[in-house]
Amino acid sequence: MSLKSYNRPQLSAAALARREALMAFQNRVAESVKNDVLKKRQDSGNATEQVPAKKEYPIS
Repeated sequence: MSLKSYNRPQLSAAALARREALMAFQNRVAESVKNDVLKKRQDSGNATEQVPAKKEYPIS
């Protein structure tokens, strides 16, 4: 079996654009959730806790 069969196929421009759009959407959702959590903590008087940093998903 050749090594080529193990390589992931190259993404088409359309697939790349879809993935970029999906990742942008995920980041917006994560940011929104983080802001909601911070707001709730401030409202409850517990604003000292840190919210975990958002995960960055590398383009592989």
